[in-house]
Amino acid sequence: LRLQSRSSAPTGVVPPPRAHPELKVAMSPSPPDLQPVDILGAALRKKLASRSDAESDGSSTEWKSAGNEWREVRAQALAEAFSAGSGEVLTTVLFYPIELVKARLQAATRSDALGSFAYNNAFDGLLSIAREEGLGGLFAGVPSVALRGFVADFAFVGISEFLLRARQLLVGGPAGPFLGVALRTIGGGISILFTNPFEAVSTRVTTARPPISGTEAIRQLYRERGLAAFWQGLGVSLVLCLNPALMFTTVDHMRVSFLAFCRRAERRRLKAAGMSESESSSEGQDHLTWGQAFLIGFIAKLITMCVVYPLVRGKILLQARDTKGRGLFQVLGYAVKHDGFRALYKGLGAQLTKSLLSASVKYAIKERTETRWRAAVGAKACSP
Repeated sequence: LRLQSRSSAPTGVVPPPRAHPELKVAMSPSPPDLQPVDILGAALRKKLASRSDAESDGSSTEWKSAGNEWREVRAQALAEAFSAGSGEVLTTVLFYPIELVKARLQAATRSDALGSFAYNNAFDGLLSIAREEGLGGLFAGVPSVALRGFVADFAFVGISEFLLRARQLLVGGPAGPFLGVALRTIGGGISILFTNPFEAVSTRVTTARPPISGTEAIRQLYRERGLAAFWQGLGVSLVLCLNPALMFTTVDHMRVSFLAFCRRAERRRLKAAGMSESESSSEGQDHLTWGQAFLIGFIAKLITMCVVYPLVRGKILLQARDTKGRGLFQVLGYAVKHDGFRALYKGLGAQLTKSLLSASVKYAIKERTETRWRAAVGAKACSP
């Protein structure tokens, strides 16, 4: 059988060798080993991925921080605006009789004796109103004027402080006096575009003879020149934005200088007593007292009002009656022609009486209520 099987195999064909099971396992192909280049590439990819994740987390944190800073800027500007607006409303109501006489004096001309009020001075005006219109006449038109005061101060301070704080956030460091005046003037120019109609209505209410309501003043203005009547004197108002800009900038720098002086005086007192600041039981002064704020507001308003008063007089003349399209210089020239050069400063005494008192009280209220308004709108406390 063995021989038969061998002879049955084809000639010249060698049967394949039978593989041993152990050899079969040993000869099976093994997976290739990782090369050093592949290991380095994998590590590099992992490191880049982790760095990308870290950068995305960092950028997210930066965006969140920037958003918080801008929210704080808006909150601080809003707190300043509310404190200024509330102070303006309180001082308007408190000193309204003087405001009423001041507006009527500024709008009076000899050529229009029947349509204007001929008062000799502020005191004569108060007596005349009380005698002719009763005590209630001293507060005729107070809602319109108070609304105008709140809207004007809220818009001016809010926009101006937002510009100043946004500039500080983007550039760093406080603005100097000239830049502060410039930014506040820009803020006033933006706000006056929205608040000039309130100014026109309140001026017509306080200077009309006989006295009229705010609704009737709106009807009169619209009948005279349409919607353009509500922006009568806009050019002068834009120029007069310099007045509150100078006022608030002067107040800010006087406040900072005065508080710095108080802190230096406190350090000298402690040094003379042989005490350190940590040993002192009194804290450094961070806010002005009522009297200090009143005095600083008084001085700042006196300086700025004496500079810009002829423009204030011209704006009142433009808004008090229909000027037939005449501009600021034509109106002032007409007043000078009939009343002399002193017509440019007519009503200055009443203006100073009202403005100095109201500005002083308003700034004192603003200074003492800012902390509460910041807490109300969620803003942080500011260092002086």
